[in-house]
Parts: sequence; C-alpha cells; structure tokens
Amino acid sequence: MVMVHGFGANADHWVRMAGSLVKHFRVLAPNVPGFGGTSASISERFLIPLQAERLHAFLQALGIQRYHLVGNSMGGNIAGMLAHNYPDEVESLTLLEPQGIESRLPTALDLQIRQGLAPLVPGNTKEFDHVAELLFVKRPFIPRAVYLHLRQQALASEALHRVIWKDLWNNEQPYLLEKNLPGIRAPTLVIWGDANRFLHETAIEKLEQGLRDVRVVRMKACGHAPMLERPAEVLKHFEEFIAHVEPRVPGPTVSAPSVT
Repeated sequence: MVMVHGFGANADHWVRMAGSLVKHFRVLAPNVPGFGGTSASISERFLIPLQAERLHAFLQALGIQRYHLVGNSMGGNIAGMLAHNYPDEVESLTLLEPQGIESRLPTALDLQIRQGLAPLVPGNTKEFDHVAELLFVKRPFIPRAVYLHLRQQALASEALHRVIWKDLWNNEQPYLLEKNLPGIRAPTLVIWGDANRFLHETAIEKLEQGLRDVRVVRMKACGHAPMLERPAEVLKHFEEFIAHVEPRVPGPTVSAPSVT
C-alpha cells in the first residue's frame, strides 16, 4: 500500500489511517521530494512526471512490483501518473480530492491560481494560519507545539515550495491527471469532501467520465484532507473498496457514519 501526500504536506498525514492498514498490508508513505524534510534544491525540477518517476524508482529499489496506490491532492496527480504509466503494477487507485483536473466551476483559489498566484505557499504566519483554516471544516486536534513546528517548517521552505508550485501549475500541462484518465486501468475509488474549498466538486464529473472503473464517495461537511479530518470514515470506505478489489482482505474494521 503506497500513500502519497499532497502539496505542503508530509507522510504524517497518513498516520491516522495507516495504523489499521498495517494489519493487512505493508504500508509505505514516503515524503514526496521537496516536502517533509527531504533533501531538495531550488535548482531541481518538480514536474508531476518527474515526481512520479522518482516514486517509481523508490518502489523498484525496494523490489515492489505490485501495489495499491492512494493519493491526496498533488499526491493524487502523482498516483494517477503512476497508474497510467505502469498499469500492470497498480492493483487499485484511491484518489482523495486529486489535483490535476480542470473543474467546470472554479473555486476562489482556482481563480487566484489562474492569475499566476500561489495561494497555498504561505509567506508569513498569518498566511499559514489562513491556509490551515481553509483545509478543514472542523479542524482535527493538533497539539500546539506540533502546529507551530509545522508552521516554522513551511515558512522556512517558502522559496523551495514556490519553485515546486510553479512546476505544479505553470507547466504546459497543469491538468495532467485529466489527460491521463483514459489510460488508467486500475479500479479507482474517488473520495471528495463537499466542503472542499481548494478544488471544486464538479471535477468529479470528469473523473466519472474518464475512468473506466470508478466509484465515488461524497463526504458531507468535509474539507480537502478527509484522511485527517475524518480518518475513520475514509478508512471505512477504503476498506470496502479494497475488499471488493482484493477479496482476501476483510471488509471494514471500524465503524463510521454512513455517507452518501
């Protein structure tokens, strides 16, 4: 099970889910180059295809030939690229509000991005707090010391993150996941919070049209990082999906409210 985090995040974003998944899978949640304290330089390139190939090289070095892929936001775009490029390796694909789809209706952040701005790259404490506020409907508990450390890390990495952001959005194919959809053969689960303020839910239309084997879960009153905001609920939907894809894996082991 390979889990790929989003822009500005790190591998710790998967901790609340990984504890249950390790009962049935070897779980890998690497830090994407440029995040989570990885060594990276502003002279490097961070285009989605390059990030996907770096992740694939990592998996090959570990001798992993078959795997389930999970990705959130930017990580969903990277995961989609892997599923497209290596269809014989990817057993299933789970996308949590993936970046890389041009939605029919833009969000306020979409409009800023189209103007060449980088609204998710904070340059001061006020901007970081604003991004954190946008991320959730109901923010999960984060110890203050941890929050301050994350804020300090983000601000210290501002220059690098601006380079990564430019490669993410300002290249010739900013909606790369959308382009790759027809080539993805793996059964796919899409999870989307209906209160997501980063990416508009009309992107789901293209995911449903472009993917050959897809099921969609819409989570009510949930923001852009469901695995942090409502991990038990995400895990329930994920385990139901995996049990369908890979029957040897038991169904849900956690209880959570039903969501349509």
